[in-house]
Amino acid sequence: MPLVSYARTRLIVPVVVLAALAALGAIIVRHEKPLPLPGRLLWPAAGLCLWAAISILWALDGELAIRGVLKLTGNIVLGAVLVGLAPRLRDSESVWIGRAVIAGFCLSLILLLGEAFSGGLISLKLRGAVPSAAGYYWLNGNAAVLSIMIWPLAHLIPGGKKKAYLIVPFALLLGVDTFLNYATGAWVVISGVVVASIFYFWRQKAAKVFALIIAAGVMAAPLIPGKVIDPAAFGRIDGFPNAAVHRFYIWDFTAKKIKEKPLLGWGMNAARIIPGGKDRAVDKVRGDMGYIMPLHPHNFALQVWLELGFPGALLLAVFLYQLIRRLSAPDIDRTAAALYAGQFTNGLVLIGFGVGVWQSWVMVLFWFTAALSIITSRVAAAE
Repeated sequence: MPLVSYARTRLIVPVVVLAALAALGAIIVRHEKPLPLPGRLLWPAAGLCLWAAISILWALDGELAIRGVLKLTGNIVLGAVLVGLAPRLRDSESVWIGRAVIAGFCLSLILLLGEAFSGGLISLKLRGAVPSAAGYYWLNGNAAVLSIMIWPLAHLIPGGKKKAYLIVPFALLLGVDTFLNYATGAWVVISGVVVASIFYFWRQKAAKVFALIIAAGVMAAPLIPGKVIDPAAFGRIDGFPNAAVHRFYIWDFTAKKIKEKPLLGWGMNAARIIPGGKDRAVDKVRGDMGYIMPLHPHNFALQVWLELGFPGALLLAVFLYQLIRRLSAPDIDRTAAALYAGQFTNGLVLIGFGVGVWQSWVMVLFWFTAALSIITSRVAAAE
């Protein structure tokens, strides 16, 4: 999967679908079936799909909304199957998959290191890509995949003093993100490590506090751009990244649009064609920043609020709250819980700052690596 994402991130979708079908077929042959998602996660996920389908009635573009609902529902069903299949695998199969995780991650990381230290030589020769002020932006997707894929790998690092070796893959990935000028990727890696460390030492308290903060953050998301973040103020700060200033203008515009339809939202996939979205964001100091809404708000909570309104945001907040609280369960050991928390945080930061929440490759990546972490944590526990 990570090697395929080097060519194009969208290509991981058919790869994961084929993997899921192959595993599902093997399980059926054994006269078994995937374990169901816990009700506390299943019901808000199903509710989100249902509400997204209802929003087709007032969506700006019915066809676009239907496509969005089908993608969302399909990805959640796929994810439920993947996570339900993981505990059904035999020990020998789990060990084999663990080795494949190591191989896939390392080969892809070596490829990105080669790109970083050669000045993008491989891309320049094979793709004819040209570096810009934004760096080697065409490699950002591959780096994002590795930032989530690193957590299933982390479970396989031996325990005890050897757990210090965990720093190696994280340091290498952070270095790659720095060389590629991929600031979002660097923050993804750093935030995941920080949260994982907190959970390792204070799991019970961290799960409660973190769950409440995330849920409250989702519900309060439309208030933050207007009350806390002033794009023009950041635009006057020398050295502050242009991409971040642009992002703040996008968020400010999104928050204003949410206030126009806070209850029902604009309908599924409305961000792509929201009125005024193709106007230009112009900063008094930095000039033209680009579209005020380039396809999506680059923030999962704002996008859900914009398109699905208060009910959608509430369902998302409940789902995330229940997911985090699960990490305090006694059947998950401290190390595994910390690594799960780091993986969750990496994904949250990625959809909070870098990509659209409904993008298929993103949802597939999250579900697939969650299943891989369940598998690799079992391998680690057995050893």
